[in-house]
Amino acid sequence: MGHKLNGFKNGSIGCLDVENGYAASRLGIRFSASHQTPTTLATGQTSWVVTTPTFGIYQTSKATRVVLTRMTLVQEGTVAGGEVFGRIAIDSANRGSAGTAVVPQCMSSEFSTTANATFAFNPTASAAGAGTRYIRTFSAEHNVSNITEIDFGDGLIIGATGSILVYTWATTTGPSWSFSFEWIEEDI
Repeated sequence: MGHKLNGFKNGSIGCLDVENGYAASRLGIRFSASHQTPTTLATGQTSWVVTTPTFGIYQTSKATRVVLTRMTLVQEGTVAGGEVFGRIAIDSANRGSAGTAVVPQCMSSEFSTTANATFAFNPTASAAGAGTRYIRTFSAEHNVSNITEIDFGDGLIIGATGSILVYTWATTTGPSWSFSFEWIEEDI
C-alpha cells in the first residue's frame, strides 16, 4: 500500500495528533485476529514445549514489518489445572505452520485490505534457532473469565520474514482461551 508510520509525529495525520493505532487504521494497515466463531477456543498445553505454541503470527518475504500492538486472552471453557504460564518469543525465521488459521481483519471499514501476516492458533513451530528471542513471560490465575491483556506499545516487531509465538500452559489441564491480537503492517 506504500504507507509508513514513521513519517507521522506521534501518529499525526494532517494537523491531527493521534495515536499510531488510529493512524494505522486510517491507512488501512491495522489488523485484528479474533476467532470469527465466538464459541471456538484455543487450548494451551500442559507443559512448555518450543514446537507447540498456542498462537502464532508469521510471514515470509513480505514487504511489511509486523508491529504487534496488543494481545488479549480470556480464559473460557475448561478451567486450567493450576497456575497458567505464558511465554512470548520473536524470531527472525518463519517458524510457523499448520494449526487453525484465522483470517486477520482490517480494522477500518473503509478498506478491504488483506493482511500479509498469517495468524493461527495451535500451530506447529519448527525448533528454535539462532534468531529466537524470548522477550516476555507472564502468569495468570486459573479462573474462568480471567483476562490477560498486554499492550506492547508498538514495540514488538518482526521483519519481512519472522514469527511471533505465544505459548501458554498449565501443569494439569491446558488453559482454554478466547483471544484477540492486534497489529500494524508497515511497509519496509
